[in-house]
Amino acid sequence: MMPAGAAESRGKQKSVLAGVVYEKETSLELGKLLKTLTMHNKDLKPVPAAVVRDAQRRYVRNTAISKELAQRRAELESEGYVKWVKARDEADFSQFAPVLQEWVDLLKKYAGAIDSRRPIYDVLLDDFEKGMTTTRLDQIFTEVREGLVPLIQDIKQKGTKPDSSLLAGSFDTKSQAALCNAIAVVLGFSLEQGRLDVSVHPFTGGTHPTDVRMTTCFKEHDLTEGLTGAIHETGRKNSTF
Repeated sequence: MMPAGAAESRGKQKSVLAGVVYEKETSLELGKLLKTLTMHNKDLKPVPAAVVRDAQRRYVRNTAISKELAQRRAELESEGYVKWVKARDEADFSQFAPVLQEWVDLLKKYAGAIDSRRPIYDVLLDDFEKGMTTTRLDQIFTEVREGLVPLIQDIKQKGTKPDSSLLAGSFDTKSQAALCNAIAVVLGFSLEQGRLDVSVHPFTGGTHPTDVRMTTCFKEHDLTEGLTGAIHETGRKNSTF
């Protein structure tokens, strides 16, 4: 993973690249092509039509924000990551608070530039779950809470407490990594089309279903840390790619 001392230079690199990508994604030529394709969208098959529709939607969002905003967002990602890791290791939130505040302020500007009439979080949700709204999320979480809370209480009162002694002890992290790799493969992960490595916090990324990067993290005295991370990220890989 990225060395702490490389954060500033990596942030500047990401900022420059974000500017190049921004210029490509907001070019007038691309806008003209998308306009032409949108006009003939009804003549396309369902999948190409959906691609054009999504590309046009993304073009509108990209052109609504400034190049400077896109670049600062990319740069802040590197700055924030290093400060988050340090704050996490030292259990000192105050080290991360300023960059988190800047991130929140930046996203407010981002959302306002795209659509100032809608609730900020609704605009931001569109980047991850198109069409989702805070109102609908409230409905979903309310339904989940109403079902889960009584279930958990019932299990606590009537259920049998599981024997967790198997999870207690000292576990070699290299052996944990081998176990996690094996479990990920059983769950459908291909070691020929991806890797499972170690990071501060588990994540899944990649550019294609045949080129996936997953990570988890290990604790010598907590077997569940690496296991649950590997299982969770394998599930994300299977659902995302």
